Amino acid sequence: MTGHNTKRVPVHKDGRTLEQRQKDMVSKLRHTTSDSTSSRPNGAAHGQSDLAHYQHPDWFEDVNKWIDGVDRMWNAEMRRMRSELFPLVPVDLFDHGLHDLLAPYGDVPSILDRMDRQMEAMRRHMESVMDTNVRQPMLGGDVGSHKPECALVPHGICGPLDYLKDAYEPGEDGRVHFKVRFNVEGYRPEDIQVNTSEHGLTVHAKKSVKDEKGTRMREYFRTIYLPPSVDKDHFQANMTEVTLVT
Repeated sequence: MTGHNTKRVPVHKDGRTLEQRQKDMVSKLRHTTSDSTSSRPNGAAHGQSDLAHYQHPDWFEDVNKWIDGVDRMWNAEMRRMRSELFPLVPVDLFDHGLHDLLAPYGDVPSILDRMDRQMEAMRRHMESVMDTNVRQPMLGGDVGSHKPECALVPHGICGPLDYLKDAYEPGEDGRVHFKVRFNVEGYRPEDIQVNTSEHGLTVHAKKSVKDEKGTRMREYFRTIYLPPSVDKDHFQANMTEVTLVT
């Protein structure tokens, strides 16, 4: 994928699990908000947080409520995060080649169309698997006829843009961050490439898989839409044991 101000995002390996990474983030966020609210008599924050606080007087109170909610429902929150991982789509589900799939996209309709085609390709493949009642290598593992269609898409996501409602989270710095998570179980950081452009983010990965013909290399990808408010110049890609967090 080239052109359209495309930027490569380095993938960094994180030795922590998804749960431990989230727990550390919440702990640091609690420390950040505690320091910020106690740094001045009126509870205002220093530095870069000043602007957010003056624009939203209840910001730190809201963040603390979010932290308390995560603490109370930790197990449910972790289940939600894992159920909403984006699976990568095998390239060979498509009639056209990898070059076309990773070709530059310019406007918003084109990237939404690409997302629709990804979903449709996965649905067709799952229907084929269920009809033939055979097991086939799929999305980083073996998906048999007992697997529902929802195994191919993040659980609870009904429309192509429903993921956006949960994509904005506080970061450990006390500011709002845009985060999306991909299922990258079985991949190595060096086998994953992440690119952003004006309206989208694409994850492209290679993986060795076994089937009835032996071991072979398969390629996977996933493209999602990025809202215009997202700062594309400061993306980070951190890989835990099974998750790529961007």
